[in-house]
Amino acid sequence: MKRFIFFLISLFFSIQPGFVSSHLAAEKEESTVKKQLKSGLNVTQVSYRNWSAGGEDALSWTARVDGLFEQTRNKFFHRWRVELEFGQVRQDDESPRVSANKIHFDCMLAWKVGILVNPFLSLRMDTQMTRAYDYDKQPRVAKADFLDPVILQQSAGIGFNPVKSTKTRFGVGLKETRTEEFTVYSDNPSTAGVEKLKIETGIDHTTEINKKFNENLTLKSRLELFTSFENFSTVDVRWQNDLQAKVARYVAVNIRTNYLYDKDVTTKSQFMNAITVGLTYDFFE
Repeated sequence: MKRFIFFLISLFFSIQPGFVSSHLAAEKEESTVKKQLKSGLNVTQVSYRNWSAGGEDALSWTARVDGLFEQTRNKFFHRWRVELEFGQVRQDDESPRVSANKIHFDCMLAWKVGILVNPFLSLRMDTQMTRAYDYDKQPRVAKADFLDPVILQQSAGIGFNPVKSTKTRFGVGLKETRTEEFTVYSDNPSTAGVEKLKIETGIDHTTEINKKFNENLTLKSRLELFTSFENFSTVDVRWQNDLQAKVARYVAVNIRTNYLYDKDVTTKSQFMNAITVGLTYDFFE
């Protein structure tokens, strides 16, 4: 099942840009293309020997790749974006622990019918690269794996561009949660069986801010909200913020905060904060 889902996602990713481009080729106006591919590596290592104040040896690293392709031509706009992140932490003789574990992909097709208002279609996928654990429990307890769960979300609606750096859109969404081993994300506890697929319909909202203050300081923020028609009083929240400051050509400081709330997973809010200094490289921009 994993291979089949991964094959469908890969096929969609590879075919759709060409499909959209073939339609845009019929337009006579010249297109505007924006391409970005960025990578980053952060490493921290601490080692002690005969240190009277005490301390534990530690090694942590995080690697990240961000890709973006946008094209605007006449009345059409399409965007493809992928975010990959993986990291580990190791202390003393303990086995490495996963500290970052993310695969995010989204694409959007919009029709520019007005200066500020544009209808759109979008697809989003979220999963993790490898097996993830809850390390607070002994022994550790597995919580997720590659494509388990995988969350697919399709939306259609209206987008707004109030200012150049801000984009927001509202639509009707279809959210699918697929699992194999970790059915806690998809199972309905009120039924006798165990469901490996959960389908929800509801209202979808996304706001994105991409503000470049100068050549060395950039703020990126993405707020995603989803309200199911079956449980309209509960809102799933995913809010990610990245503030990056370049201090040298290949060195950057990044401040990241993530806020998650999904009542189906846990009734508690999830929060993550990270401040990193590491290498960064732009393949093209």
